[in-house]
Amino acid sequence: MQKDNGHLDTEPALGVEVGSIDTKKVKPPASDVHHEWSKSRPLRHFLLGEWNLLRQLLRDVTHEVTDAASSCVCHRCQEIRKELSEGHVPQWWNVYSAAASITLQAWIQGLHQRLKLLFTYISRDSLLNATYNVSVFQHPSHFLHSLLQEQALEDHGELENYRLRVKVSGRLSPPPPPMGVSLVGIHLCHALWDTRLDLLQETLSPQLCSLPLVHISAVPESSDPPQSQYLCPLYIHEGPGVLLHPEKSPLLILPLPTNVSPNIWKLRSVRALSLL
Repeated sequence: MQKDNGHLDTEPALGVEVGSIDTKKVKPPASDVHHEWSKSRPLRHFLLGEWNLLRQLLRDVTHEVTDAASSCVCHRCQEIRKELSEGHVPQWWNVYSAAASITLQAWIQGLHQRLKLLFTYISRDSLLNATYNVSVFQHPSHFLHSLLQEQALEDHGELENYRLRVKVSGRLSPPPPPMGVSLVGIHLCHALWDTRLDLLQETLSPQLCSLPLVHISAVPESSDPPQSQYLCPLYIHEGPGVLLHPEKSPLLILPLPTNVSPNIWKLRSVRALSLL
């Protein structure tokens, strides 16, 4: 049931208040900005692809909710009616998380946040030297790959000759490189971050600890000077109650300075999580 005002909403027949998403506002960038997207810059191409994936999800959901509000008795429509009446969404709508179940309210809030942030990202004059939250994306690993492509294209170099350099910002950190980006929404699990010394710190608290900005840039392959660092795996937070699969590959490795053996942090399963 799609109302005339362009809002996605449920009717009383489904027995639940879905809320509203203004689908009329889900439009591509203005024409002059859209022209810039035609240029084959990797990061622009990636962001536009993510924007289109989100718009397609909204179109598909609108269509399915319309069908479910009708007298259709197919298995899919019955499943949609059942999930919505219980305050959840069908699992196939939840493309941003591995959680088996997500509440309707949490799902809508996540979509609103992603729409807002994605539109902010694609509306920027400059996509580099900017901040991003990788939990916004359906394919965050493609975001990192596009950074490598950007630098290789800028240098007219071969892609395989570049790698990502990652650095947590702090009082002792040099300014980030102009061709890089910064990540926000990164939190430590099972450890704290000492903002005075820019070091990992032990904790007994189960609470997550927010990290400062994480700067990422693509650089030619080389050996960095050896340091005492814990190579902390970064994962996308999949939602409350979702256990991390032991064989899941991390999205990124954060080299975090430490004044104790890196093996201690490994034994304690210290990791970083990206939260929306």
